[in-house]
Amino acid sequence: MGVKRRNDDDEFKQAAIRLVTVNGHGVSETARNLGINTNMLSRWKRDEEAKQHAASTGNDLTREE
Repeated sequence: MGVKRRNDDDEFKQAAIRLVTVNGHGVSETARNLGINTNMLSRWKRDEEAKQHAASTGNDLTREE
């Protein structure tokens, strides 16, 4: 799939998420091919979607802000 694992750093996570969201690969298939847990990839995807949703609605402020 062309994605090298880099100790779960942000670049690796974003590339894995793109394989699912942009390229249309299944979460289970992608996780298996990357050698990571399906639940982990699902969590990364869910967290990214929540972050994108918060940014699009203007609710991206943290408690400290």
